[in-house]
Amino acid sequence: MNRVSTGIFLPAFFLYVLFLITISMFKTMDILMPQIKAMQHWFGGDKNMHLSLAFILGLLGCFASEVFHRPGKCLRASLVVMVLAMGLSVDELFQYNAPHRAFDLRDLGYGVLGLSLAAVFYLFISFVFRRRIGATR
Repeated sequence: MNRVSTGIFLPAFFLYVLFLITISMFKTMDILMPQIKAMQHWFGGDKNMHLSLAFILGLLGCFASEVFHRPGKCLRASLVVMVLAMGLSVDELFQYNAPHRAFDLRDLGYGVLGLSLAAVFYLFISFVFRRRIGATR
């Protein structure tokens, strides 16, 4: 990706992280629960929501990481998954101590799966576009 399109992903990534933190805080404080439940229903359930939101997070994280030209794409995508997985783990640990929330290891598993699928998709897209751009030159 060129520098112009890469510049869009970094602020989008941070805004999305802020959105996810806000949703988690609202759920912990029992604020806007009907809207959060409706969002879970729209995604097809709690686990699908964890998978989907983590996929979007991972994809934005991988594209935002392109501002760093080193290390290579595979290592960078792996680092993104590891760092974001630690963030998801911290969120699940907070839920363990919250009175209105329940810790569920499957939520973390679906989140890490979503991050991993996003990294694989990112690498696939990068490979396809690199080959297509290289073939036209």
